[in-house]
Amino acid sequence: MDSKELIERYNNGETDFTGVDLRKANLERAYLHRICLRNACLKKASLEKADLRGANFRGADLTDVRMNRASLIDADLSEVQVKGSAEFREADFYRADLTKANLSGADFREIEN
Repeated sequence: MDSKELIERYNNGETDFTGVDLRKANLERAYLHRICLRNACLKKASLEKADLRGANFRGADLTDVRMNRASLIDADLSEVQVKGSAEFREADFYRADLTKANLSGADFREIEN
């Protein structure tokens, strides 16, 4: 699935994208409240400045993802995997769930909360 299709389906009311492959997707500045990307592949995707409040990323592969300045308030990032690197600079993690997340290669400089 590409970013255009995801946004179109989301705008038509669909929110569950469990297991979807969004490798290298460009979702910069996207408004995706409460989207479910559980177990999704987001390798090398860009979600910079995206509004992802309440999103469910449980078990997703965030290897090399870019989420700089993203709003991840109340997001579920439990059990996510970052095997390479990922950027979360200035992202807002207020009340985000990071239980059992493997974020060893992530860049969290200047994050909020």
